[in-house]
Amino acid sequence: MNGVIGCVELLLLTNLSEHQRDLVEQLQRSGESLLAIVSDILDFSEIEADMMPLSPHRTEIRKVLSDITSILVAKADNKGIGLFCEITADVPFVMIIDPVRFRQIILNIADNAVKYTKEGKVWLKVGFKYSLIFRSSGELIVGIKDTGVGLSDSDSKKIFTKYKRIRNNHNQVGTGLGLAITKRLIDKMNGNVRVDSILGKGTTMTVKLPVRVLHKTKTRA
Repeated sequence: MNGVIGCVELLLLTNLSEHQRDLVEQLQRSGESLLAIVSDILDFSEIEADMMPLSPHRTEIRKVLSDITSILVAKADNKGIGLFCEITADVPFVMIIDPVRFRQIILNIADNAVKYTKEGKVWLKVGFKYSLIFRSSGELIVGIKDTGVGLSDSDSKKIFTKYKRIRNNHNQVGTGLGLAITKRLIDKMNGNVRVDSILGKGTTMTVKLPVRVLHKTKTRA
């Protein structure tokens, strides 16, 4: 599948008519959607079988957050909505966490926020709460807030259920596994997630993950 998408990307670099370009771009979007579906199914299968290992290690969390926003900014710009990321000063620069799974969790939630926001903005607010007992550990707190379609109370309670698609979300592409995978990963990392939403007004998802702090301030290279 990656090979097909790569060939399509190369084809888009060639001299195409407007009609040809439209068709190839549709092919690209379809290929990317299919790849996402396959990835979700494989991830969920690994989690269900308890075969998805975590790999926590030294991570500069601001770099991971920068990667996430750089991926989403083009999508937000194309929709004419704002995308912002605020990192409070108390967030340590270096911590022990699985950066790949952290990225997957936040990117999945934030990508949904962009997808279902027609106007307004999406913003990430990242904070940190130190342990009262061990100052070398604490909770990394990431809030993802949008001005999108919002959720009813009943849908808010079911949103992390596998194969669940929300009725007021018109885009039905996908497996319905994305947020189920996200919740399983958060649980696997001993964290938690809270959903606050008002139908027609927007949604805030707050993810809290326990981490160990290595450096509170930026270290010299």
